Amino acid sequence: SVCLVRASEDHLYNSIMSGDLLDVVHESARKGTLLSSCEPEVKELMRQIDVLLSSKQDATDGQVRTLKGQLQQRERELSSLRVSVQERNTQIEKLKEQVKHSEHQLKVQSSDHETQLLRLRTELNRLNKSYDKLKSRRGEPLNKEKLVELNRLQEEIAGLHAQC
Repeated sequence: SVCLVRASEDHLYNSIMSGDLLDVVHESARKGTLLSSCEPEVKELMRQIDVLLSSKQDATDGQVRTLKGQLQQRERELSSLRVSVQERNTQIEKLKEQVKHSEHQLKVQSSDHETQLLRLRTELNRLNKSYDKLKSRRGEPLNKEKLVELNRLQEEIAGLHAQC
């Protein structure tokens, strides 16, 4: 049988979306806007629509729960990655400080070696001058003590050159 429903399509759609179709049918029947001959079919149709909507709502709720779970998992991963990045940044800062300290230590050692080398060169020059003076005065070779001291200083200078 053909049923005529006088409710507007917008009202029917809004009623379907809000889930109270059965209420609309009852309201239409009370107002006499629904032909009584097709009321059982309309009620069955409305019940089926309500079941369908409920099913769709359950499916949507399930998808929302799944998406929320995925979002929470991604947020945990992101948090873990942030912690990792922070730890790496801390390690990098520590290593930078170690490099800075090592560079400073190398500069200090280099300065100390340069000072020592300069002292030894000065001493060597002094000894060479003394040797030249003695040699020119006497015309004799240097004594063994002076030669040993001169060799020791030359070896020390060579050792410092090797370290630098």
